[in-house]
Amino acid sequence: MKAFFATVIVVLAIAAGTVYLQQQAPRHGRFDDVAICFILAGSREPSQPYTNRVWQGVLDAQHDLGCRVDIRETNWERDRIVAMIDTAITLGDFDAICIPGFPQQDEFIPFVDEAYRQKIIVTGYGVPIPALEAAYAKEGFGRVGGDGYFLGERLAQRMIAKFGLKARDRVLLIGSVSEKGRGDVAQAGLDVLGAAGVVVDYIDLELERQGDPPQYAKQVVADYLNERTDFDAIFFEASNVDYLVAALE
Repeated sequence: MKAFFATVIVVLAIAAGTVYLQQQAPRHGRFDDVAICFILAGSREPSQPYTNRVWQGVLDAQHDLGCRVDIRETNWERDRIVAMIDTAITLGDFDAICIPGFPQQDEFIPFVDEAYRQKIIVTGYGVPIPALEAAYAKEGFGRVGGDGYFLGERLAQRMIAKFGLKARDRVLLIGSVSEKGRGDVAQAGLDVLGAAGVVVDYIDLELERQGDPPQYAKQVVADYLNERTDFDAIFFEASNVDYLVAALE
């Protein structure tokens, strides 16, 4: 049965990490006896498009597999995420727990240790969680998410080719390099553009420290644009472009 649990949790995470299904498939009852706690990094609000898609993907996977999923929204609050992981373990009602990858993940480790001691499978999604992936891969810990550095590298290369960027051209790059894992896309952009001689004005959003990341990011970008607009392109690393568009208007 543990292998079944691992299969369900991986499929659930895959659904959460990809574009959700547009039509509901017939429900299957194979995993009716499996209960999963899914810790949603943000919320399901449309204003948070990344986690809204994750939330919808979880619902689709639950429908397809027939398992019971308890989705817990955290609104990007680290303390709340940790508390919900602790609660899910303490309740003892779940066979598996999905946790979001976050920068500075050391505080997750003791809770995941305890979960596995209680035979609860834990897996992750989003930002890499190297320590946990290395420690518990054989027990079922995996991750759904892209290689951020690879994506950023390809994006920067495409920008250079698409817009004919050359040495001394200026690019506004917005990202979160200060946050390990999450900032890999922006770091790759800095590396590739810098190697090409492009002048990069970098804004680090430091979203981990903000209670309202979209509003904070909108203000930071707007403040920059009030100072200068002489850039040739914008490299933007985030899931929500609404505040960038609003700042550009």
